[in-house]
Amino acid sequence: GNELKGTINAKEDGLFFLSVPYNQGWKIKLDGEDIDFYEVNHAFIGFPIEVGKHELEMRYITPFLKESLVISMITFILLIVIALIRRKKFKRKAAES
Repeated sequence: GNELKGTINAKEDGLFFLSVPYNQGWKIKLDGEDIDFYEVNHAFIGFPIEVGKHELEMRYITPFLKESLVISMITFILLIVIALIRRKKFKRKAAES
């Protein structure tokens, strides 16, 4: 799904490169702390790492997911309200005829 976990045993300080496509929706924790990551080779994720054993956790959250859901729900509600108003007007016109 939207989560990756693993253990890294870095033999020297450097840049850890993942063949995971770069996207701002990723949240990365190294040893339980949020870290900054960078676009590497114009497509992938990389971040600095120090020598030693590390626990890596990555979670992907679609950018603007909550905002788009709110907009969709508001639009859906407005469509229902418009349909009900039109239905009421149509019934009123039919009754007058």
